[in-house]
Amino acid sequence: MSIPKKLFIDNYDDNRFLASDDGKYKCAVGIYKGICNYFGVDYKLESEDELMSREYEELKAENDRQNDIINQMGTELEELRNTAKSVIYDYVDGNMPEWARPTIQKLVDKGFLKGDEEGKLGLTYDLMRMLIINDRAGVYGK
Repeated sequence: MSIPKKLFIDNYDDNRFLASDDGKYKCAVGIYKGICNYFGVDYKLESEDELMSREYEELKAENDRQNDIINQMGTELEELRNTAKSVIYDYVDGNMPEWARPTIQKLVDKGFLKGDEEGKLGLTYDLMRMLIINDRAGVYGK
């Protein structure tokens, strides 16, 4: 590859590659080899194993960093799911979603929902959704 070819950047990937340390190093090696070949001089570089080892370590470090982020996101998502599932709606009040209140109040008024001995309904979000769906389907009447 000639020197002018290395200096011609016609797309984003080439630009990003040449801006990276690895890209600069590979271009420098290519130019070095070209000059040595032109003058008939032997050249000596790091072994290919050392180059591959360095690239592997850089990629492994980046992969580990990304895995840490993914694992943290998974942990946070699981915590969020557990928090959302643990909400219990005991009363028809401001804590209950507004969309659920009319149906739940109707079911309490009709005696379909009575709660425990303290009057706590103990409704989960999923149970409220099911009750709303049934009510919209006309299961509980008007």
